[in-house]
Amino acid sequence: MSFKFNFDVDEETEEIKQKSDGLEQSDDTVIEEREAKIIDYNSSPIYNTDNIEHLLNENGILVENVPFKQGVQLKKLAKPLVSLSTSSGNNNSTGGNDNNNNNNNNNNNNNTLQMSQLMESESLNNMLNSNKSDLIPGVYEGGFKLWECAIDLVNYMIEKQISLQNKRVLEIGCGHGLPALYCLSKGSDVTLQDYNQEVIDTLSIPNLKLNNFKGQTRFISGDWKYVDTLLKEEKFDLILTSDTIYNISSFKKLYNLIKNHLAPNGICLLAAKSFYFGLEQLERISDGSSNLREIIGLQLP
Repeated sequence: MSFKFNFDVDEETEEIKQKSDGLEQSDDTVIEEREAKIIDYNSSPIYNTDNIEHLLNENGILVENVPFKQGVQLKKLAKPLVSLSTSSGNNNSTGGNDNNNNNNNNNNNNNTLQMSQLMESESLNNMLNSNKSDLIPGVYEGGFKLWECAIDLVNYMIEKQISLQNKRVLEIGCGHGLPALYCLSKGSDVTLQDYNQEVIDTLSIPNLKLNNFKGQTRFISGDWKYVDTLLKEEKFDLILTSDTIYNISSFKKLYNLIKNHLAPNGICLLAAKSFYFGLEQLERISDGSSNLREIIGLQLP
């Protein structure tokens, strides 16, 4: 069975016009299917930083507090974390220990802490710099943007007081990962999946560190087809996904991932806009209307 909830959001609606030579996808569009893999966030340099907010402040990287209903707040990076300059001082070294100083300089790599797997795709880097599109199908699936429907998911779970203690939760297409992080704060074991490892390295893992929630957490990158295989027979009590149904060619893979890994009596909360326009925003026309979005609850027989 299924049910849905309409959200009238007090914000300006965006009407998106498409170019005549624009980005419309044909049914035979070839999408790269990236192999799925588990990301070891414990080896991430940023996750092992003792005072992440101080380090971010030193580098002029903003941390935003995202407000939700009933006073709930979650922290997130304002932009992807590409690199950090570390402090040049070394409190553990002594004045005469040149070998230690040399070793520390080598380890710090000119006092720059470089994240792994960042912006490895030239197309991804070009897209981020151009600011012309939120998506490049098969290259970048929108994870750097905090989509409105992710906020809707968190607000819905807060409003409905959904029981999350000791639940196994999967967030599909996590991006910033705020819905999963909210579940983690309520005692869930969470798995966060995104197509792009770059998104997990530069946003999802730093956001986990910023919020400092404790609990079992796992990150998986890759195409839904291979994520389905990687998870084998694993089942989840709650599956969350937001703004992931814009690409018709991916519907079957998304459906299979949900169907194969939703536990008996489990529920999937899918948040989406009622309408999806072209991938490239060419002109925004404000009419003062509300933007209609929906959360659909899915349960399998």
